[in-house]
Amino acid sequence: MNRTRKVLKVFSRKGLLGCSFLVLLFGQITSFASGSFAGELMSARVLEVEGVVQSKMFGEKIRLLRPGDFLRVGEELSVRADSWVTLAMADSTVRKFDGPATITIEEDLRKTGGGILARLGSAIVGVLFSQEKERPEAVMTTRRVESLEENKSCLPLLVRPSPGSNVLEKPTRFEWRKVEGVPLYRVSVYSQDRILWQGTTSDSEIDCPSEHCSFKPGELYYWVVEGIIGNSTLRSKAADFKVLPEDTRSELYEALRETDSSCPDPELSTLIKVRLCLNLSLYHKALEIFDSYWKEGSLDRRAYMLRAEIKERIGLLEDAFFDYKNASGVSSIR
Repeated sequence: MNRTRKVLKVFSRKGLLGCSFLVLLFGQITSFASGSFAGELMSARVLEVEGVVQSKMFGEKIRLLRPGDFLRVGEELSVRADSWVTLAMADSTVRKFDGPATITIEEDLRKTGGGILARLGSAIVGVLFSQEKERPEAVMTTRRVESLEENKSCLPLLVRPSPGSNVLEKPTRFEWRKVEGVPLYRVSVYSQDRILWQGTTSDSEIDCPSEHCSFKPGELYYWVVEGIIGNSTLRSKAADFKVLPEDTRSELYEALRETDSSCPDPELSTLIKVRLCLNLSLYHKALEIFDSYWKEGSLDRRAYMLRAEIKERIGLLEDAFFDYKNASGVSSIR
């Protein structure tokens, strides 16, 4: 069994992925915890237990851990001989502890790793621990229409590759949003030390010849669009991007396939895959996966909020604002 499947199997065993779907529907992760946990910082969740594993918090009774239990910072776990426990760390990865051992849940147990498996674990844990912490109305107050108008009015807006993103394939087409009244655009693509290619067009996209755009995976590249009006130019901000290395792409595709096969609920599977792509700064891939499941007219508040987050990452602030606005007008569950 490959490593990705092992990670997903941990979450799907004993129905935890199915249980987490109920959490997403009701937006209440604390419904799985005992009443005394409500409102406290959840640092980890028990995914698997074999044998006898107990937890003790100062001033509280010892409890026997079961799958689905939450743990807080400061709890001490006692793992007996021939026993083990697997934990999903909040905002982090999956950790297994074999007995005999004593473990104290501390802040440093929640640090993240950087590979595909770590990002996949983080995506799943992010879904398991998800709560509607921000109401769309609150988000909208920080994204005033006036500021969005300023953002879109004067300069070309670079869309694809989006600023600060990773891409799966070497980009051959560059896309942006036009500025009203600008008849011509000049596109420049460059590495960290030289210009690789320049081209002009009256359109909002342009193809880069393959002989000039053979981007090396893992290296940083930039592109800029200048709107030309007579002798004046309106220069966009530079957007940086990287092409993922081949081995990373292969691991990602494997993780996406295994998520589909291991997670019985298509909505939950989509949420995990979108989160995984966002964790890898694959913003357009995240939007592609989102659009493959959710269609206009079927979005609930959670879906609008997620799409707004993706569009913000891409840099489409105006589009994101209206998704937040739509989120404020629909219920959490359709």
